[in-house]
Parts: sequence; C-alpha cells; structure tokens
Amino acid sequence: MKTSAGAAVGTRPYFALRRGLAEIMKRSLFFIAMACLAAGFSSVCFAQAPATDDKLTREEWQSRVNATRERLKQWREELQLEREKQVGQKREELRQDREEQLGPKQEELRIDREERFGAKQEELKRDREKRIEPKRDELRRERDEERDQKGIVPPSPTLAR
Repeated sequence: MKTSAGAAVGTRPYFALRRGLAEIMKRSLFFIAMACLAAGFSSVCFAQAPATDDKLTREEWQSRVNATRERLKQWREELQLEREKQVGQKREELRQDREEQLGPKQEELRIDREERFGAKQEELKRDREKRIEPKRDELRRERDEERDQKGIVPPSPTLAR
C-alpha cells in the first residue's frame, strides 16, 4: 500500500507514529478542556440576569426598559455637556488665534482686491446682469407657461419668483 507521500505503509519509524498519536491526544484534550470551560462558564455567567421563576408582566418589563433608556439618555447628556465644556474653551481659543493671525491679512487682501479690481468689479457686475437677467426672465416665462398648461398654482407670490 502506498500513502500520498509515496512511501509504503509501515515504513514510518516507531517514534513518528508515537509523535502523531501524541499530537492527536493533545488536540483532543485541548478540545475537551475548552468544552468543559465553556459549559462551566455559561452556567455561572455574570453578564446574564439570574434565572428566576417569577415572570415580569409586559408593563413591568416596559417600565424597566423605559427607566434604562432614561438613565442612558441622562448619561449621554452629561457626557455631551462635559465634552462641550472641554471643547468650547479650546474652540474659543482657536477662534481668537485665527482672528489674530488672519484678521490683518484678510483686510489687506480685501484692500488689495479693491485697488486692483475696483472699477472692473462694477463693470463685471453690470455685464453679468445684462447676460443673466434676460435668461432668468425667459426661464420664468417658460415655467409659468408650463404651470398654466398643467394647472399648477404657485405656492405663494414670493416663492413664484
């Protein structure tokens, strides 16, 4: 008889057979030990409520659930307030630092922009109004015509624009 390795059965030395048997016994003992531990811990698990014969009514169960939810809600609110206290102080410090660092630079950039584009800004604004207003009026007319065809009444005069 040949094994998958190609050697004849019975040609393995005696110590190799003993080593394989010892390995199988170790594994089986390990499995048995794990099964015993699992069975033992499940019977004395502290995370589960103790098994009692008295059953809770639906109202009692619901009141316990509501009480637990309320405690969790209060706990979350307390944690959120603590976080806000810690973060709020730091946020204010960061805002002041940012204003100190960027404030003068922003003002400088605004003045520079006005100097470079001051007259040009007004021209661009007028040009934009010339191009956009006719198109906006056309879109409004199309929308109003479509509403009239479908019989849709605009929600209010201020929103119809």
